[in-house]
Amino acid sequence: MRLSDVGVLLRDQIVAHFRKKRIDVTLKYIDPSYHIRSVPASPADSVYCWNMARNAVHAVMAGNTEMLIGRWHGRFVHVPMPLATRFRKQVDVDGDLWTSVVESTRQPLAFGPR
Repeated sequence: MRLSDVGVLLRDQIVAHFRKKRIDVTLKYIDPSYHIRSVPASPADSVYCWNMARNAVHAVMAGNTEMLIGRWHGRFVHVPMPLATRFRKQVDVDGDLWTSVVESTRQPLAFGPR
């Protein structure tokens, strides 16, 4: 149980909790391993994701809701949803950021006509 999937464990315990209280609940659990990546996760990806998940669990246990985890000046922070969604960011497909994404993932520079 120590190294089993914590998502499945939490899902089952949450459903059991509400069943015991006779409260109907619909709970969806999406296994993160089903997400499609263009390249295998690097060790840095794994460490980053572990830190994001750990901080998300701490936020939930502290009662923080309607927020997401982000990095600010090298620290993981809780970002309120209204702040995170106050405007839409766009990536310049002719800029350095997109070029580095394309190069690191070995994706085509563009999909279809631009």
